[in-house]
Amino acid sequence: MKIAASTSVLAFAVAVATVAACDTQPWGQCGSDNGITCCPDGFYCQPWNNQYYQCMPTPSQCSQQTTDVEWTGDTLSTVYGVQPADCCARCASTAGCRAYTFINNNPGSPACILKSSTGDQRRKVGAVSGVRNERE
Repeated sequence: MKIAASTSVLAFAVAVATVAACDTQPWGQCGSDNGITCCPDGFYCQPWNNQYYQCMPTPSQCSQQTTDVEWTGDTLSTVYGVQPADCCARCASTAGCRAYTFINNNPGSPACILKSSTGDQRRKVGAVSGVRNERE
């Protein structure tokens, strides 16, 4: 029995999804606890309170920012009363710090939780978590 192999070329129409450019302005509102939208390149969405999230410049030492997420990795220390960019700087200057979670709406005072690893991501409305850039 002879099996004939035939080659057929199939043409597929590929629909290319064009992602619309983010129309949120630098420093503009990018969401609330009901959800986030987008920020332009070089900015991330910082929760200030439940009703107001704002596009802020991404810290140069921590370019990976994730909104409404906390890292579950091991905690090195917690610093209170700092701003989000200060949290990144604290991580960058702390031996063993690889990541952090910043919670502005923490009871009493904003909290910067320095982590030795990211661990898993857990949804935490009002938090922003960053990863320290690898040293070159």
